Amino acid sequence: MDKKISPENYVCQSLINLKKNRPFSQPNFKQGFLSKAIHFFSKYYLDNRQKNIPLNPRAIVVTTGGNLGGAIISTSLLKSIRIRFPSAKIHVVSNSKPGKEFAELTDLGDYYHVIKLSDVKNVWGLIRYVSTMIKIAVTRPEVLITNHDCGVDALLIPLRIPIRIGNTGINITGHSLPWGNIYNLRVPISKGERWVDTYQSIAKKIEAPFDKTIKIELKAENKKWAKETLTKIQNNNEKFFAIQVGVWGPQSFKQWPIQRLGNLCENVWNEKRLRPIAFGDIYAMKSFEHLENISPDVPFISFIGKTSVEQAAALISMCEVSICNDSGLMHLSAAVGTPTIGIYGMTDPDITWSYEEPHSVVKRPDCNPCYHLDSRILTKCEHKMCLTQLGVNEVYKSVIKTLY
Repeated sequence: MDKKISPENYVCQSLINLKKNRPFSQPNFKQGFLSKAIHFFSKYYLDNRQKNIPLNPRAIVVTTGGNLGGAIISTSLLKSIRIRFPSAKIHVVSNSKPGKEFAELTDLGDYYHVIKLSDVKNVWGLIRYVSTMIKIAVTRPEVLITNHDCGVDALLIPLRIPIRIGNTGINITGHSLPWGNIYNLRVPISKGERWVDTYQSIAKKIEAPFDKTIKIELKAENKKWAKETLTKIQNNNEKFFAIQVGVWGPQSFKQWPIQRLGNLCENVWNEKRLRPIAFGDIYAMKSFEHLENISPDVPFISFIGKTSVEQAAALISMCEVSICNDSGLMHLSAAVGTPTIGIYGMTDPDITWSYEEPHSVVKRPDCNPCYHLDSRILTKCEHKMCLTQLGVNEVYKSVIKTLY
């Protein structure tokens, strides 16, 4: 452990790696040759004359939000597009594999793809990108619908889709959206706007109905698999609750301190006899080992690095309650209907939280979200008091309220 980080402020090993080697920053193509090239193609290569959306387009390309969480919040917009254009072939493009896996769970598209900005940086990625673009192009899509969080807008330019709908202005955290000139039908958004409301604005632009409820129905075989899996490790019909160990690597600093999480698990196990099931990606293994050392008497079950999005969703649906950081797993838990407690620190639930009771949020009421979701959080706010001073009792009270 880095000597500058005390055990009280320990988040996870991936944060230490991030601090030393991998400061997080959003991919940025504002500068350089590529930016100029995209501007040129946007102006001279794309046809901006057509403004009317076809009544029955052959095919539509829709991008989900970023990574898993953004893809989940995109569900309402996907549903609107499917209702508005029932006969169209819908290509759903995600910028991550988990995002694609979740989009497939919704069953709202016809084709599902992953396109990443990093694809254009190496030969094999470029081959994948070109192959995906060909698969989309052969269906001759007539409408493109993107959003402020997709991040791959520019890579879709070669499709030359006649009607292009997307966000312009600044995103919800105040950063400018650089590719407004791509679109001939523009939907402006502003800083602090509720995420789901930005999708509603796009639905309004295409004159589609919009339901803010984010919920998915799992297939019967997935539920059966989850039940059988847990039955094999179940003792005396015990019940379970889900916990998150670690957050998506570049934003691992959003993890509530592992020490506090361990103490919470002890309380829930000793007083309510709910057994914790740990979820997270493979990079959370060191954090989980730390958690087991903190609470050696708690019979943890670990699915860290062992599940697909579909499997994680099915297992979480078997739990009595779920305790997560602001992350894709939090959104996944709420989407499958498990009562979910979201622990917020530097991010704002008024923007990203989209769920009603029995789901709830825990955060320090005296903190104003800073949204320093990059290396600044490690240099200007190393102690992250919004999370490190959020006590076990506050979260435990929310657990009890949710259960009863």
